[in-house]
Amino acid sequence: MSKYNDRAEAVFLTGHENEWKEHFALQLQQAMQHFNLQYHQLANMLEISQQDLVNTLNVDNNLPTKKIEDIEDRLVMLNFGFEGFDARERVKVIMNTLLTEFELTTEILSNILKIEESKLIDFQKGRTLDNDIDLQIGVNVMILNYVLHKS
Repeated sequence: MSKYNDRAEAVFLTGHENEWKEHFALQLQQAMQHFNLQYHQLANMLEISQQDLVNTLNVDNNLPTKKIEDIEDRLVMLNFGFEGFDARERVKVIMNTLLTEFELTTEILSNILKIEESKLIDFQKGRTLDNDIDLQIGVNVMILNYVLHKS
């Protein structure tokens, strides 16, 4: 069984709302520096205007709470979501979630993904497959997950 990097960050800020806004602005600045992003690039990734990003960086944040939560989720994914978690394992988790959430069988899923059911089962069980098949399963599972969960 794969080992996962158990790493989490919890921040509890008390006192003034300004302290929280400063921490949020710092998280944004760190992401920009870490990935060498320009303002417009980070704004596009976070689906906010460049002016809203600049205001937030200047601790003048007037974004709705729902938008702030969405930005925080994206920042966590950008900063920590791609380390210590094997891509193949990630696809297996998403695939199993799709099977469960939509009450699919591997036969139905294999038909949707245009993959032989035996190959899909082998992938699910962690058996070694040809890299092209691994890639095809990974990409198709990710696209299907996106399409079915698109807002």
